[in-house]
Amino acid sequence: MYNEQGERVRLLERYLLRDSAEQNEDNPPVELLNSNETPNYKQDSLLAKIHEVFTEDKLSVVKQDEEKAFIAVSFNDQDEFFAKAFVEHLTDNVTSFYLETKTRQSKENIAMLEQKSRQH
Repeated sequence: MYNEQGERVRLLERYLLRDSAEQNEDNPPVELLNSNETPNYKQDSLLAKIHEVFTEDKLSVVKQDEEKAFIAVSFNDQDEFFAKAFVEHLTDNVTSFYLETKTRQSKENIAMLEQKSRQH
């Protein structure tokens, strides 16, 4: 996502930076980790707290119709740009995961059928 100055920032950075005004010397900001690093205790605790707040208070996922695959995703936050980017990113990740899973299952089924056909 991009901030108001057009700079690319990670969603987590955007979420944490807006709360930085509340931080003081007794509560220093937690240093963000790169995507390939294992989080330390403070980072892990912070991520767990954010996960809890998001899943319990901010994120709503509702299946609109039991017969169809329509799902409504909403995220309530004071930062509308963050909320929009978060839902878009989440939806993209879920869609990619679903497609990869279905494609993998189909490939495995085809490979199994090809193997069976060679045996006969």
